[in-house]
Amino acid sequence: MMPTIESICEDYGLDYYDDNNTRDLLEQQGLEAYQIEVNDGETFEIPQCFTGRIEQDEQNYYKKVLVDEDMDYYEREVI
Repeated sequence: MMPTIESICEDYGLDYYDDNNTRDLLEQQGLEAYQIEVNDGETFEIPQCFTGRIEQDEQNYYKKVLVDEDMDYYEREVI
């Protein structure tokens, strides 16, 4: 997982549209990236302002989808 470019710009006061910041943004994004290990059957959540990548593609992965907010009911959707 790693922070989004937008969140890095906000945290460090950098201009998203300034091409001179590209190297600094990518470097900072790489410094703040980290891996998590998720075993079969475990769930995980990608924090807001972060992006994630699944490195092993051997099975189906699911995301939690809100179906009924009043009843706090969710279903799984294959991603």
